[in-house]
Amino acid sequence: MKTSEAGIQFTGGKDSTLLAAVMAREFERVHLLSFRHPLIVGLDKVPLNVAKLRLLYGVDKFPHTVIDNERLLRQLYAGHWLQDLGKYKTYAANNFCGACRLSMITHTVIYCLRNRIAFVRDGANRTGFDLSQQVWALAVLERFYKEYSIDYDSPMYDTSRNDIELLELGLAADKPLIFYRSQPLCRGGGEVHNIYFRCYFLPLYGREARRRRDLEWLQDKLSLCRKCISENL
Repeated sequence: MKTSEAGIQFTGGKDSTLLAAVMAREFERVHLLSFRHPLIVGLDKVPLNVAKLRLLYGVDKFPHTVIDNERLLRQLYAGHWLQDLGKYKTYAANNFCGACRLSMITHTVIYCLRNRIAFVRDGANRTGFDLSQQVWALAVLERFYKEYSIDYDSPMYDTSRNDIELLELGLAADKPLIFYRSQPLCRGGGEVHNIYFRCYFLPLYGREARRRRDLEWLQDKLSLCRKCISENL
């Protein structure tokens, strides 16, 4: 495995862009992995920050790959639709974002195994609200990566003002830069997902109930992820 290289999921947003910049100091190469499916719009914005990162740290520092995650996303979200609705009720219907992120994580594992990359770093942040940014989910995901001998960490988890740190990085460069704050958007229901948890699930059932439901759903779906990995290696 290449211990001098790392992979990250890269949207071009402030969290993943700052992560890429920080990881550039630790690794010789940082593989930027972006993802597409039919509900993502504005994917053409991602190369803007890729170009700026390359200007700061060198063209060869950041290989950039766009991966289609639609098939696995469909399997995770709707492959067992009636069964999931019966077991998880409204949680299943509102976990499109969780399914999408889990499909990205699975394809990240596949990419790293194919390219013998030993490290994955994640831009997950404590301020995020989706499944993959909950502290209890991060522990599960760390073990999942470890199954494939990949070292996983979320070094920006407690960083609250990534926008300011990005500005400082840009202004310190030979050619002053300001990073674009725009990034692709998903029309898959992210706003509904947040409203569901903030206005319905958490007030009614509480944080501990969400933790239990998250972990139960993750364990169910990781079996599909492992199958996808075995079929693609």
